[in-house]
Amino acid sequence: MSRKFRRFFFALLLLPTVFSALIATAKAFGSVFKHTGGDFSFLIGFCLYPLFQAIFFRPLRLYVLGHELTHALAAALSGIQVRSISVARDSGHVVLSKQNAFVALAPYCIPLYTLLITLVLYGASWFWDLSPSRSFFVGLVGFSLAFHLVLTIDALWSQKQPDITKAGGIFFSLVVIVLANCLILSLALKLFFSHSISLRSVLGEWGTGTAYFWGWAWDYGRRFVSGNKA
Repeated sequence: MSRKFRRFFFALLLLPTVFSALIATAKAFGSVFKHTGGDFSFLIGFCLYPLFQAIFFRPLRLYVLGHELTHALAAALSGIQVRSISVARDSGHVVLSKQNAFVALAPYCIPLYTLLITLVLYGASWFWDLSPSRSFFVGLVGFSLAFHLVLTIDALWSQKQPDITKAGGIFFSLVVIVLANCLILSLALKLFFSHSISLRSVLGEWGTGTAYFWGWAWDYGRRFVSGNKA
């Protein structure tokens, strides 16, 4: 059995989890809207990016830079040598000593700019009182997260990505990308709206939905086999 087929089969098993994760993430967003307590800065920032792109332009060079840097960071964390990085207006390339699925899919799963802004925000809060500017920074986090999601979808939709092939095929890659981004979005909501959502409940819905589907599939399959035997 080839590695690509094993990954396809693994992704097939996770398909119910993908639908459960999408539903749970949408419900988490709805919970935040209901119980945000008037602090809509994250949600405003999140909604502003698509409007910015529709009205002005797509900041492709900035996205490509973050994309290639995320490849390089994932490679470094994996103990892989980064030999060179090149970034153009709408394309880029990283030369590595070797490749793996984590490195190939990292830019589609990890919002680098969101992580950097969050680290700066929490790091600076140790030294300065940022409460007067908190809404601005939280809005910027939402804006950067939407930037990541919108341009990731655009990159996957508009052109064939060699990273997807390297990772093990489009089906496996999309399953991993969707689950990773649902997790990232849920973590961001929990970080800034800790009293509005329960991360345990969100992840629990992933498991409950998955278990329900496979329980139903097992029961249906057993009844189907029993009916044929009869």
